[in-house]
Amino acid sequence: MSQPAIFLDRDGTLIEDADYLSSPEQIRILPRAIAGIERFRAAGYLVVVATNQSAVARGLVSEEQLGQIHERLVEQVEMLGGRLDAVLYCPHLPEGTVGKYAVDCRCRKPRPGLFLRARDELGVDLSQSFAIGDAWRDVEAALAVGVPSVKLARPKGREEAARPDLPILGEARDLDEAADIILGTTAEDARQRIAGWAQAGEKTGTRMAPGLNPSPGRSGHPLPRERGEEAAPSPYPLPSRERGEEKATATPSGKQPFNAAVVKQPPYMTTRDQTTRPAGASAESVETVLTDVRRMLRRQNDESFGVSRMFGYLAQGLALCLGIGGTLSVLLSNNPVPAITLFVAAIFAQLVALTMFLISRKSG
Repeated sequence: MSQPAIFLDRDGTLIEDADYLSSPEQIRILPRAIAGIERFRAAGYLVVVATNQSAVARGLVSEEQLGQIHERLVEQVEMLGGRLDAVLYCPHLPEGTVGKYAVDCRCRKPRPGLFLRARDELGVDLSQSFAIGDAWRDVEAALAVGVPSVKLARPKGREEAARPDLPILGEARDLDEAADIILGTTAEDARQRIAGWAQAGEKTGTRMAPGLNPSPGRSGHPLPRERGEEAAPSPYPLPSRERGEEKATATPSGKQPFNAAVVKQPPYMTTRDQTTRPAGASAESVETVLTDVRRMLRRQNDESFGVSRMFGYLAQGLALCLGIGGTLSVLLSNNPVPAITLFVAAIFAQLVALTMFLISRKSG
C-alpha cells in the first residue's frame, strides 16, 4: 500500500548549507528540523530526503564518501529523536569533471526523477505528498509531478530572484513552521489551490504565484483562497514513468553506495522501528543536551591542551637546566657521578616534555 511522503531537500533545509559538504563532521542539523520531522511522522507521512549532489560529478567527493555522510546524517537524526525513511540523491552534472557523472540526467532537480524514484521504489503516493526546499528548483521539481511545496527562506546573501510562475503554499523559516502550513491543509485542497492560482495567472497572462503567506499555525491566517472558490483540475498531473527513464541514486542499507541504473536493490531505509531517546524528552531538549555535551567536550579539550603544553614547556626547561648542570659538572669536577646523574635526569625530563606535547596535540 502506498504512503504519502514529505520530500525534504538536504542542504539549507535539513542541514546547514556547507557549500559541497565533503565530510560527516561537517553535518549541522538546522534548528527545529527534528521537531518538524517528528510532527510529519506522527501525522503518518514518510520523510524522504531528495537532494542534488553535484559534488560527486565535480570530483569533490566520491559516492562512497557521500554514502558515509548520509549514513551519519540518518544516525544523527535518529539520535535527536527523528527518523528519515530514505535518502535519494542525484550525483550528476552535465558540466562535471568526472566522466561517468557528467550527464544530462532526469534526476537532477528541477527535473522530477527523484520524486518518480520514490514513487516507483518506495511506494510513495505522490498525489498525497508535499515537498519542502529552500530553492526554486525544489519547488519546480515537485510541481512537475503535482506535489505542492513550502519554500524555506534563504539567509542573507543567498537569496534567489522571485519566481512568480511557481505557486507555493507558503514560505517558512524552518521545518517546524513548514509543518504548520502543511498539516493545516490537505493534499487535495493544496493541489486545487495551486491549480486555481495557475489558471488565474493564465487568464491574466501573468502566471503569478500567490504571496508568501505566514504559517497558519502561528499567525492564524488561512492559506490564500477565496470563499466559495471551486476546485479546479490540477495543471500538474502525475506523469507516468517513461520507458528508459534514468533512475536516481540512493544510499543503500550497506556501506557502499550504488548506481541504481545498474544494481537492483532497495534504497537506503532506516530499520529501527523505534527511535532511542530518554523517556519524556522532546527532540528539542535532546538536541540542547547534545549541544551542551559537545561544548563541554570542546572545553575539556581546550583545557587539556593548555595544561599539557604548559607542563611540557616546564619539563623541557628543566631538562635544559639539568643538561647544562651536567656539562658544567664534567668541566669543573673530576668526579663523573654527579654529571651522569644530571644527564639521566635531563633525559627523563625531556621524555616527560615530549609526552606532554603529544597529549596536547591529540587534545587539540
